[in-house]
Order: sequence, then structure tokens, then C-alpha cells
Amino acid sequence: MQSKSAHKSTIELQKKYLAQSMIYKVASIILSIIGLMTFVQVYVVYSNGDPAAFIRRPMLIIIMLLPFLPAYILMLIADKKKRKIRELSAQKR
Repeated sequence: MQSKSAHKSTIELQKKYLAQSMIYKVASIILSIIGLMTFVQVYVVYSNGDPAAFIRRPMLIIIMLLPFLPAYILMLIADKKKRKIRELSAQKR
């Protein structure tokens, strides 16, 4: 059984991690939208509407996926914060 002060600090930590997780998730969604717009722009500029351009230049695939990398990283961080919340709540019981 935890003391009241330890319980209170656990709840505060959970709130902190939840707030951080939500901020990271929102930032990830915003970066995903920006990544999608960048993806479309790069597709139009480099492929000229020709899907075979990716076969001729495989490096284009990496260039096309690169704008989504920051959103993916932020989503992983948000997931890590959620796991910490679950660990803290399991610890509390």
C-alpha cells in the first residue's frame, strides 16, 4: 500500500504523462498532414504523374516517405508515455 503522498505524486505523474502524450499525438497529426501535403507535392514534381518513375528511380520512394518520419517518431514517443501511464496505474494497484 502506498502512502498518500506517494499516491498523490503517482497521480500527478500520470497527469503529466497524459498531457505530454496528448501534445505529442496532436503534433504528430499536424506533422502527418504536413507530410501528406509534402508527399503530394514531391509526387507531382518528381514523377510528373508517371507511376513508373519510382521503378526507374527507387530513391524517390525514400524521399516520398521522409516527410512522415517526424510524425512517426512523435507517435512512438506518445505511445511510450501511454505505456508509462499503464505501468504507473498497474503499480498503484
